[in-house]
Amino acid sequence: MGTGQMEISTLEPVKPADAHVIQIGQFAVEQLYHGRQLFVAVLGGFTGSGDKGKNYYLIIETRDSVGATYRNNPRVLETPDGGLKLISSPEPVTPADPHVIQIGQFVVEQAHHGKLLFVAVVGGFTWSFTGGNYYALIIENQASDGATYLHKALVLETPCETKLIWHKK
Repeated sequence: MGTGQMEISTLEPVKPADAHVIQIGQFAVEQLYHGRQLFVAVLGGFTGSGDKGKNYYLIIETRDSVGATYRNNPRVLETPDGGLKLISSPEPVTPADPHVIQIGQFVVEQAHHGKLLFVAVVGGFTWSFTGGNYYALIIENQASDGATYLHKALVLETPCETKLIWHKK
């Protein structure tokens, strides 16, 4: 696959309270901010093994010197020898973007087959790789009784296909 890309089937959600995941989040904050912001927590994300090591796509919370908090989405590569390297920071999606809405609608149809209705994309992020884009989205759905639900999804989009990788409540 080259360039540290991962097999799609290996993607798994991270455990935000795991000590190793926290250590990787702290590393990312230091690399991104060089002491200008402090690590607060890993809020979520996922990981997958690639040909150059294990990739961590994290959602982290940081705090600046006046107490304002921020969220970032760094990608960190952990090499087989245990080394860490900051690769990139995925970009937040714009929930009102027609293309993002289209991807959200695709997720609801693929995952729920008409049993839930798409309401909106609440948030998420996207990042590019050679050959396509990943979208990690939080989507609001509605049942026929009016109850609403939030679901998380990971979608791979290439010029040839759009594929739902995983979907979780």
